[in-house]
Amino acid sequence: MLPLTFSSYFWAACQAVSQRIRCHHYEKVLQDCLATASITVHKKKITPGVGHLSVSSGIAVFEDNYIRLYKMHCIREINLDSWTSYTPSQCTTESAGAGYSNIFVLIEAQHIVNEDIFETHADIKLHVLALGQPVAWKTTDHFNMIMSCRLSELVQMVDAYGQDNLYLDENLEIKAFSTIHPLGSPQTLNGCKDSVVSKNTNNPSNSAEANDGSFSHTSIPNFCMNTEQIPHKHKMEKTSKPPNILVYCGADENSSRMYASVKSSLELCVNTDVYIIYHLSHVEMLSSPWVDNTALLLLSSCTQLLPEVEEKIKDYVFKAKGILLSFNTSIESSFSQKILDQSKDASQLFTFRFDNSHTIQCLQSGSFFCDIQGNSEIIVSYPGKKHTHDSSFGASRVIGSSLGQEKALIVKSKLDGGGTVVLSQLILEKDPAHAAVDPSSFIALKSSNTGRLLALKHILASLGMDVSPKATPNLTPSYLLSQNQDLRHKFLSSVTKKLEEKSRVKTDHLCLTFVEKFDPSKQVAENLLPVITEEGSRRGEWLEGFDEPDYWGHLDTSSLGQIVLYTDVITSTMHVFEQILFSLPHSLGPVAIAGRQTSGRGRGGNMWLSPKGCAMFTFPLSFDVDSEIGQRIPFLQHLVSTAVVHGIRTSSCYENLDLRLKWPNDIYYGKNMKLGGVIVTSTVMGSRIYATIGCGVNVANSDPTICINDIIQLSNRSSNSKETSGARPMPLLTPAGVIARTLSTLEKFLVDFEKHGHTHFCEIYYKYWLHG
Repeated sequence: MLPLTFSSYFWAACQAVSQRIRCHHYEKVLQDCLATASITVHKKKITPGVGHLSVSSGIAVFEDNYIRLYKMHCIREINLDSWTSYTPSQCTTESAGAGYSNIFVLIEAQHIVNEDIFETHADIKLHVLALGQPVAWKTTDHFNMIMSCRLSELVQMVDAYGQDNLYLDENLEIKAFSTIHPLGSPQTLNGCKDSVVSKNTNNPSNSAEANDGSFSHTSIPNFCMNTEQIPHKHKMEKTSKPPNILVYCGADENSSRMYASVKSSLELCVNTDVYIIYHLSHVEMLSSPWVDNTALLLLSSCTQLLPEVEEKIKDYVFKAKGILLSFNTSIESSFSQKILDQSKDASQLFTFRFDNSHTIQCLQSGSFFCDIQGNSEIIVSYPGKKHTHDSSFGASRVIGSSLGQEKALIVKSKLDGGGTVVLSQLILEKDPAHAAVDPSSFIALKSSNTGRLLALKHILASLGMDVSPKATPNLTPSYLLSQNQDLRHKFLSSVTKKLEEKSRVKTDHLCLTFVEKFDPSKQVAENLLPVITEEGSRRGEWLEGFDEPDYWGHLDTSSLGQIVLYTDVITSTMHVFEQILFSLPHSLGPVAIAGRQTSGRGRGGNMWLSPKGCAMFTFPLSFDVDSEIGQRIPFLQHLVSTAVVHGIRTSSCYENLDLRLKWPNDIYYGKNMKLGGVIVTSTVMGSRIYATIGCGVNVANSDPTICINDIIQLSNRSSNSKETSGARPMPLLTPAGVIARTLSTLEKFLVDFEKHGHTHFCEIYYKYWLHG
């Protein structure tokens, strides 16, 4: 045992010495930089070479085997006006000068579903709030938090992050953090402004100081963390926190996947600017103090709960007077008599009407409720044996303290001396199409998806949840991306012909301004789109919706799509090329790609609200009037829509996907469900025709309708159920990959059209035509 004890001691001593050396280096770099610039911390990627790298408008000033520290060109400012303050527990900020007693840090975290993300031993994990005080929070696609800390705590944060020991919550992965200068005042949860503002807002550009001012602090927004894990000096008095919606999906190993499906539906129903949706894991259900900050507990995908879990939930409902929404779980027997109808086939779809305007088909459990406790109301009645399709939703009836002989599939009950529960035997909380294994049930369930979400929103509203629309995301600048430097230079040279003062290109709808860098503290206006041209000025959050490797990996063209203007959030890509359309060389084929559009255009002037996961792109083309396509310009819309379908179905392992074309330019799954479409505008100028083509295709956005990845998953499930020997599952597609396949196929179509006319193309088109 002695050699083992000695070796363990020696190893621990070496680790301690190594940590002290690392922290010494980190502290020196931070001291040298913080007074004049912001520092951004990233984990080091496995790439060869060491040196000054331009990332996020910064220069790498230090790196080791674990992290890279980037010095920004200036101090990064964050306007807190749109942020939410932690409920006041007033604290006076001190100068961030010589002692660095108050440094503000932006923590950027991403929601994850992988429960095994933290592999570090629990004893050496370090919660980020053990190293400072929270100031404000904001949720977009990420969870962002601003905290204040001392220099010594920032050094510990850097070291723990590099060692994979720093964590925020099991469902949040820290992606990066940086020092910032806060401006403005965040709002409290009741909409009032909190007194959180740095006083030297008039001259923040050359100083990291944040002079005296009042900051609001409270404990974490229920990061499912026991407060005993935080050192005593950082414990804060318990006050109200941002409300959470907790989703519990049982102890099964698939609970994370089930949670992701529920969360996707909830995000379309509740205001995510108000609530944070968390996965309440089985361990946290039993051990963490989650009750106090829970606005709603939702139970899904766990028919039989363990007794100790049921006791926790009953304490939450009866003692804490909590709000519970349960979808076919055993806890429901504690509030109502639950009876299994032996005559019902649970696999049979149940049909009901919602608000007299939607007929919805959904999955059911095969059970019903009666003898419900408390003051209750039926939301969906049980139709009995004969009238299986005669239930209505929304015309609820208050029953009183006893239901007597009444039976229900969904019932709401206000418990005497306790909380409120809604119990449902209809599966509304997640996209049920993921359970379908045949096309007919898949189409029926997907066709009801919009109605299902409306019904779920109705239930949530009845429980007092805020179901108002989430605020429209802020517009973002555009990036000029290319792997072909000659084409990149040619594009910029052609654009300079149209540049006016301040490097702007003006149109009726949109003004483009070409800049090397863009100040992230500035707002992007609807009529002004900054296009960042310097390749080293990339920010991850402005490119997260674009999978560059997948795009360039599937792009096989000589020019079309080789120049990309990617914008994560834009009003519409249809306006990007309006004023430079006639200035572009004919050999160029730039494409504008959006991560999300706030006011996209469809055929007939329809507005196209495009969410994340949708392939949205616009590109200009020009042709001689006397060319083959110039003589048959209406074919252009058919060429593009066919390129989408043909580009996917000719790719390896996607040949049997039932993607079709509906006249004139719509993209369908089978004959019933639309996946996307094409819009073409054209202008004749002299001897040339100038066209702008816009396309939108649902690729990875399951809700609120249907997407291509839904069809891929259906096909994979069907193959598994048939136990097809040797069949490997089809990989899911990305919007970037679909766009690249489309442009590659279209370029080949255009070349072939010019050589051989329309006859050969029509053979391909009618192959996918759903009218034939």
